[in-house]
Amino acid sequence: MKGYLVKQVPFHRAKVGTYFMFLLGEIFDLLQGGKWAEARALVSMGLVAGEQAALDQWNWGTAWLLTGLPDPPFHLLQESLGPNVTRPHARLADHSWIAAAASYLKEMAILQESRKPARQTGPPKGDDGEEPVRPRPKRGAKGGAAVEGQE
Repeated sequence: MKGYLVKQVPFHRAKVGTYFMFLLGEIFDLLQGGKWAEARALVSMGLVAGEQAALDQWNWGTAWLLTGLPDPPFHLLQESLGPNVTRPHARLADHSWIAAAASYLKEMAILQESRKPARQTGPPKGDDGEEPVRPRPKRGAKGGAAVEGQE
């Protein structure tokens, strides 16, 4: 899995994501090799490292040492200037997973759009569709507005 990560994943400059993916890659490789106890131990150490990273404001310097793993090969990682438009989803994902996720996102967008209040243009209309008649203020003797009951 580590070879795949080095050659195929555009990490950009995301160090936290790089540490996370290489930790998962190592666990995956252990499981693929039937090394269940070692994989379980690395999951535990990964959780310890994650907690340490959170305490260190997501700086993984000390946290990564707690995993006992060698540093990810940052110098070999694929750099990319932006999203890969020719590959919009992960190669590791089954196409049916991507289709289900895309369908869900479309449905959520439709629901969110339907909840937006309709935009009115112009002044508000009354129940009959006509513009409501607003009462005009009463004028006092000197041309100012009179307070009701003091006319």
